[in-house]
Amino acid sequence: MRLLILPLLLTAFMVNAQNKQAILIAIAEYPSESGWSSISSDKDVELLLPVYEAQGFQNPVVVRDKAANKEGILSAMRNFRDRCKPGDIVLVHYSGHGQQIADNNGDEPDGLDEALVAWGAPAEYYNGYNGEKHLRDDEFNELLLDIRGKIGSKGNMLVVVDACHSGTISRGVAKKRGGKAPLVPPGYQINSPKREDGSGYAAKTRGQAQSIAPMVLISASSFDEENSETFDERGVGIGSLSYAMAKSLSKVGENYSYRSLFADVLGVMNEKVPQQTPMVEGDVDYALFAGQYYKQEQYYDVREIKGKDIILNGGSLMGIYPETKVAFYPAGTISPNQSKAVAYGVVSKVSPLQSIIKPDAASAGIDLAKSWVFITEPSLGNVSLSCNIVKIKNPAIKKDIEALLATKRYSAKEQAADISIVETRNYLSFIRNSDGTIIDSIPLNMEMLSGKADQIMSRYAQNKYLRELKSGYANSIQMQLLPCDQDGNIIQSDNQNSLLALKAGSYVKVKVTNKGNNRMFYNIIDIQPDGQVNAILPMQSELTIKHAEQYVLEAGAERILPFVIDIAPPFGNEVFKLFASNEPFNLVPFIASAGLQTRGSNESVISAFKEDNIQTRGAAGVNKQEQQQLITNEVVFRIVE
Repeated sequence: MRLLILPLLLTAFMVNAQNKQAILIAIAEYPSESGWSSISSDKDVELLLPVYEAQGFQNPVVVRDKAANKEGILSAMRNFRDRCKPGDIVLVHYSGHGQQIADNNGDEPDGLDEALVAWGAPAEYYNGYNGEKHLRDDEFNELLLDIRGKIGSKGNMLVVVDACHSGTISRGVAKKRGGKAPLVPPGYQINSPKREDGSGYAAKTRGQAQSIAPMVLISASSFDEENSETFDERGVGIGSLSYAMAKSLSKVGENYSYRSLFADVLGVMNEKVPQQTPMVEGDVDYALFAGQYYKQEQYYDVREIKGKDIILNGGSLMGIYPETKVAFYPAGTISPNQSKAVAYGVVSKVSPLQSIIKPDAASAGIDLAKSWVFITEPSLGNVSLSCNIVKIKNPAIKKDIEALLATKRYSAKEQAADISIVETRNYLSFIRNSDGTIIDSIPLNMEMLSGKADQIMSRYAQNKYLRELKSGYANSIQMQLLPCDQDGNIIQSDNQNSLLALKAGSYVKVKVTNKGNNRMFYNIIDIQPDGQVNAILPMQSELTIKHAEQYVLEAGAERILPFVIDIAPPFGNEVFKLFASNEPFNLVPFIASAGLQTRGSNESVISAFKEDNIQTRGAAGVNKQEQQQLITNEVVFRIVE
C-alpha cells in the first residue's frame, strides 16, 4: 500500500491547490471504570495517517485517548477551526465507541440522541448523570457547522465516523464499537420509529445557508446496527470503516467523487463485515477532496441475480421500460463515457419498482452483482407522448425532430397533442398544451439539438407517467396537507372540500395515515406545475435503501412529518404524490441524478395489494415472487400569488 503514496500525493497536489486540513480523534484505551472495552482505534490512526497524508492532508491534528475527553475534543475542534481558512478542504475522522443517550432537548423522534463516547464517559446510567461526558450529536453538529462556516461555500468537508450508533444485540465475536444499551434513566420512554434521518451524527447540518461548505458524512453502520472491527492483512484488529477508507483511498482514480469513494467503501465492507450497512449522507457528487462538482449520471443497482436473470432496483417508476438497453459498469462510475462497460443487456419485464434484464451471451462468467447499470438506449414502453410540431419553421430542425418522433415512442399530432414544439427567433420551446406552461427551451444553434430535445421529451413523458400512475387501493394510505405557520403551528383551513389554494410564501406540513392492514414503506414526491419533479421523502441526501427503511407506517398508524414545506412558484396546479410498498424503496437517486432537487423545507431534514390494480399503462409485469407491490395516493393543490 505504501508504494502508492508518492503518486497519490502528486495527484492530490496536481488536481487541487486548495489547502487540506485534517483532524483525527481516536480513543483506543477507555478507563476501566467507565465500563467501555478497549478497541483498536490506535491501529486506525497508524493505518490512516499515511493514507490521508498521501491525499494532501499534511500534519493532521491527532487527539488520542485521555486527551479526547469531552473538553479535550471541544478544545481541539475549536483550535482546528482557527487553523482552517476559507476555501480549505477539511477531513474530520472519529474512531471510538458510540452510544445513544436520552435526548435533552426534545428534537429526536425516538427520544434518543446519538453520541460519541468521549474518554471517561460512562457506559451505564447512574443517578444524576445527564450526558455531560458524552459528545451529543447536537454538540458535534455545532462544531462541524462552525468549521463549515469558516471555510465557506468554496470549501469542502468529509466527516468519517467509525463508531456504533445504537445498542443492539451483539453479533459474532469481533470487538464492537458501541454495543451498549441506550444510556437512559430508569423508566425513560423510547419511542418508535428510531429515527427519521440517517446516522444521526450530522443529519441536522442539511439545508443550511449556501454560505457554508458542502459536507459528506460516511458512517460505519446504520442507525440500528452495531459496528464490528475487522482484521487487516497482518491479522491486526482495525476499525472496519477505517480499513475500508484506507483500501479505497489507495486506488483513487480520475473523476472520482465522494459517491465513487462510498461505492468502493461499500464493496470492501461487504467483504469484511457483510452484516453492516455503512451509510453516506450529504453532497456526494463533489470531486473527492477538490471542490469541483461532478454530475452523476443516473444508474441502477443490481438487486439480485436469479439464474440468467438480473433483477434491478428500478422499474417503470424510475424510468425503465421493456426493451430498454443497458450496460453494466464498475460501481463508482460517474459517467459511462468515462469508463468501459463490462457487459450489456436488455430489459425484458418491469413492474413499477423492479425490472428484469437478460444479459448478453458475452457476460457469461462475469460477476455483475456489484455493478452499476446505466441505460444506453431508452425505451418508453407503452408510455406515450404526442407532439405538435407545425410551428417549427426551420426545415433542417423540423426534419431532425420528425426523425426523432419516428424512432421513439412519440407521435406527431396536430390536435389535442400533449405538447407543442414551437420555434421562436432564437429558441425551440416545449409547451404543455393543457395550460400553456413552457416546459423547457433550447437554443436553435445548440449542438446535438435533437438529442437535447429527446431528453426533454423523455423526461416529460416520465413525469406524465408519474402523474397518471394510479392504484386501486389509494384509500388504504392517505396523505393530507396541513397549512401552518413558519414554526409549524397548524392553521385551520376552510378549504377542506375543494381544491386547496396555497399562496406562494405560505407553509404546510404533511400528514400520512395508514388505513390498511399492512405495514407500508413510503416515498413522497412533488410534481410542479412546470413538470419539475422534486423529492420530499426520503430527503435529497438520503440515497440508500437503508435510509428509506425509516419511512414506514404500521397498520392503523398516522404521522405528521416533522418539517415545514415552504410553498414557492411556479404558479398553477401542483401534485404531492405518495408511493407505498411492502418493501423499502428509494426514489431519491433517480430524481437527483436527473438534475432535480428537493422542494424547499426548513429542516434538513404492501403485500395485500395486487399488481393488476396498478395502472402502469401496459408495462409487462415482473414475476409475482420477484415484484414489490405498490400503491399511490396524491394531493392536488393550486399555488397562487
